[in-house]
Amino acid sequence: MKRIILSLLIAVSILSSVNAQDLEGEILPSDRNHWTVTVGYDVSIPGKWKLTNGSFKMFKPGSGISVGTDYMMLLGNNVFFEPGARFFIDNYRYDNITIGAGTPEEPSKMYDPPVRKIGFRIPLTVGYKFDIFKKGSLYLSTGPEPIIGLYARTKVDEDQKEIFEEDMYKGLMHRFDVAWDIRAAIIIDRFRVDITGAFGMLDVIKTGVKMHEYRVSIGLGYVF
Repeated sequence: MKRIILSLLIAVSILSSVNAQDLEGEILPSDRNHWTVTVGYDVSIPGKWKLTNGSFKMFKPGSGISVGTDYMMLLGNNVFFEPGARFFIDNYRYDNITIGAGTPEEPSKMYDPPVRKIGFRIPLTVGYKFDIFKKGSLYLSTGPEPIIGLYARTKVDEDQKEIFEEDMYKGLMHRFDVAWDIRAAIIIDRFRVDITGAFGMLDVIKTGVKMHEYRVSIGLGYVF
């Protein structure tokens, strides 16, 4: 029993020492390789539908959430590589589409049905660390972000009756996309705040129309 108590006291002493070093700025999370768990707020900005003779707006912007983890790998001379994985649920809306045959039996009406997309993002950014804070750093990075869609569906209900529903990955949209990320992050002690602009590089529409998706994400994370 004495040995167990002594071992626990030693372990607590070691953990307290490590935590004290972090707080004193001797070994900060921003100065070593580390994991970050992040929760994000996403603003989804679908681009216009582009045709050979012009373009028009098909969707309205929307918002969603994401959660995931990143691994900060310091490569030397303040250069770093940061791979990650994010699970996301994003939403936007059609911009007033017409549904119905336009007949007395089936009159046409205007709707703005929601679009919900669920999937994974895999950011792979490279950047530079600026040690401008006493207890933290500023990180600027950029790189590709493969996106894998699991679910994309739109649905119209009226008077508790389903009028229209579509699995958008079956006939309209591609499941796979690649965005280019530009990110700025600040880590102070064990807390991280970041903002990311994502610019879709691939056409996500399967038909002759072209469309790219864009996003702005604000993340709050904890560093381990």
